[in-house]
Amino acid sequence: MVVFVTTTCPIANASMPAIARLGRAVREAGGELLLVHPDPLATAETVEKHRRERGIEEVSLLDPEHRLVARLGATVVPEVFVLKRDDRRGWKTRYRGPVDDLYAGVGRRRRAATTAFAADAVEQVQAGEAIAVPVRTAYGCAIERMSR
Repeated sequence: MVVFVTTTCPIANASMPAIARLGRAVREAGGELLLVHPDPLATAETVEKHRRERGIEEVSLLDPEHRLVARLGATVVPEVFVLKRDDRRGWKTRYRGPVDDLYAGVGRRRRAATTAFAADAVEQVQAGEAIAVPVRTAYGCAIERMSR
């Protein structure tokens, strides 16, 4: 699983407790969760401090050149990609969208999330089931695209 986040996005920061729980669930399922920071101004030190302060155990990667952003097509933070290894073609995206439904739209935050979309996707992938809604709109801070 890949989750795009930044240290400065309030929406991503509000999702950090759910991301920490998601990381534990992914590890228990035998997978790995990677946090990817697409902010070109982020440093290893600020990302590590952010990770520790929020109780995140997962590995954080810097993506200042937006290689993973481009490869997966990420547009906002937080945005989740549940990937499954396909022996023939490498990795296949099984779910793309928000961590949960904490945000019902831009500026429309619920008091608490009621549905854990990404955790449900992990369970469905592990059970060999199809994901009912494999792509959902993620609401968050825009990832400013790098010009090439």
